[in-house]
Amino acid sequence: MPLQPKLISDAIENGWDHVFMINSPVVAMVARMVIDAYKIPDGNIVCVSMRRADTSLVCKRAYLSKVKWFDRYVVRGLGFSPAGRRILSKVNKNNNNFVVYAAWVYPEVESLLKSKNCAGHVYLEEGQLSYYKANAYPSDKKLSWRFRKKQKLSGNSDYQYRDDAAAWIGILPDVFPLMPEDKRVVLQNFSDVCQKYSARLKGVKKIGLMPTPHRIPFEKLKAALELLIEKMPDGGVIKLHPGFRKMPESRQHLNSLLQNISPGNVEFCDDSVVLELEMLAEPKTLIGARSSLTKYAEGFGSDFEYVEFDGYTAPNN
Repeated sequence: MPLQPKLISDAIENGWDHVFMINSPVVAMVARMVIDAYKIPDGNIVCVSMRRADTSLVCKRAYLSKVKWFDRYVVRGLGFSPAGRRILSKVNKNNNNFVVYAAWVYPEVESLLKSKNCAGHVYLEEGQLSYYKANAYPSDKKLSWRFRKKQKLSGNSDYQYRDDAAAWIGILPDVFPLMPEDKRVVLQNFSDVCQKYSARLKGVKKIGLMPTPHRIPFEKLKAALELLIEKMPDGGVIKLHPGFRKMPESRQHLNSLLQNISPGNVEFCDDSVVLELEMLAEPKTLIGARSSLTKYAEGFGSDFEYVEFDGYTAPNN
């Protein structure tokens, strides 16, 4: 049994709600492991889907956070998140205390943390970000999102986490390297989450990874797709980055390209496929630019083949 943070114990004992902010497959995976490891009651789970992330591992029904056209301008100009306030209104419907579980303090999370009903928060592992040598920023300093975003875009990772979190929870031994050792929890109950996930890529040996859309120009998508298909002469699947969910034009373009250039043995896999769990079920060879999956391939006994996409802009970190 892993160390159970006191905040989670208190929340379970007092019947508080547990608000899981799901923005990627690995966060959904870790959330499920947290729920099972600490036996969080289903009736107290509130699930929020960010960026249309699949939440089927975490809950049966989720609140879908929709981004309206004016949201980004309000965040940029006034410093608060309308989407975050809409989420908070949903969470506060029962007027119950709650704990927030999130990958980092993005604007919607910040809105929840400001609520009088928020009893505290916990960070969940999310890919590469969780392995950066990042420090937490002081909670007593009212650092605006505008300031923190500027730091983030410059490659500074020290403004992702607040230092008053109850815990940082991950799944590999070197996760959250600079966080307090007494607040760092590493879960290993992979069997629990595997029982709730049906592997859909059994027998598929090679998986191509399309890069995140904001790192590759639209006109270079065809070359990226052709490169991945070339690397899979015996067939395989290609996983689109979650960012394509918000870019229907690019997604439609890729679907059209695949029909024209694929030999027929390469296809896109469904968004709900969790590659981290597919690798736990069966070793794979992943093909793409360096990403969080590089780390998980190494940790879960799979291979990663690096490729250089034309026009690709690598992260600063």
